Amino acid sequence: MAKLARKKTKVTSQPQHRERAIRRTAYLPVRLKKSNWMPIFQMDAQLVDLSPTGAKVQCGRDVEAWQGSVVWVEIPLLTPSNEGEEALLLKTECRWYNDEAYALGIHFLNMSEDQTKIIHQLIDDLKAVGRLAC
Repeated sequence: MAKLARKKTKVTSQPQHRERAIRRTAYLPVRLKKSNWMPIFQMDAQLVDLSPTGAKVQCGRDVEAWQGSVVWVEIPLLTPSNEGEEALLLKTECRWYNDEAYALGIHFLNMSEDQTKIIHQLIDDLKAVGRLAC
């Protein structure tokens, strides 16, 4: 029986969304991963746009992402969380990928209430240190 190949299509235009959360330009290094437990495909990137529901990430090279693919993002926290964590690891879905600029739009998946609070706190922290354009 033949295996069905998953078609990898790169989306180069950003789709228009209804009811999009307020997005703010941010400057913060992050790490992209294909798996949250295996050390494969780890890449440093720049978080350039942040909202409570997603982000835009700028990479230095091709990440071979496509619409619907899962990417884990590790976001360093400027102030440790209540549990003492110094980074937030979130499962995300690629919404769009621009293969000319190596930029991708990600949507945070299955976020807990605590993770949502941490993202809001991160937005406030970035504002306080001047790394967030409002």
